[in-house]
Amino acid sequence: MQKERLKKYKNILLNEKNRLEKEIKNFQDEEKLNQQESTGELSSYDNHPGDAGSETFEREMDLGLKDNTFTLMKQVDDALDKIKSGNYGICQKCGVSINDDRLGVVPYTSFCEGCQEGEEAIEGVRERPIEEGTVHPPFRGFNDNDEGIEYDAEDAW
Repeated sequence: MQKERLKKYKNILLNEKNRLEKEIKNFQDEEKLNQQESTGELSSYDNHPGDAGSETFEREMDLGLKDNTFTLMKQVDDALDKIKSGNYGICQKCGVSINDDRLGVVPYTSFCEGCQEGEEAIEGVRERPIEEGTVHPPFRGFNDNDEGIEYDAEDAW
C-alpha cells in the first residue's frame, strides 16, 4: 500500500481511537455514580416500579454500549498494529487487497467484502438452544382431541 494512503488511514484510525477513548472515559465517569445519583432522585419510594425498571434497563444498555466500544477499540488497535507491520489493507482470510471504498467506511476491517459476507453467514446460522427441547409440551395433562384444546391436569382441582 502506498505511504500516502497508509498515512491517510492511520490518521483516520487515530481520530477514531481518540473518539473511542473519550467515549470510554464518559462511560467510566457515569459508572461511578450509583442509580440514585444518576437519576437525580432523592428517594425511589414514591416512584413507580416501572420507572426503576426503566432506569435499570438504561444502565444495562450503557454497559452493552461500553462493551461494544471496547471491542471497537481493540479492532482499531489491531488495525494500527497492521499498519506498523505492513499488513494493513490485506484480507485476513483470502489475502486479497481490501478496496478503498470498504476501508473508507470501515477502516479497521480485517476482511474483504466477500469474506466478511461469508463470516456473517456463518455467524447467522445458529442452532436453537438446547433448553427449547424441554419446552414442548408446555404442561402435563391430556388432549381431549377436540380441535387442539388441551386440559391442564396439573393446575385443575
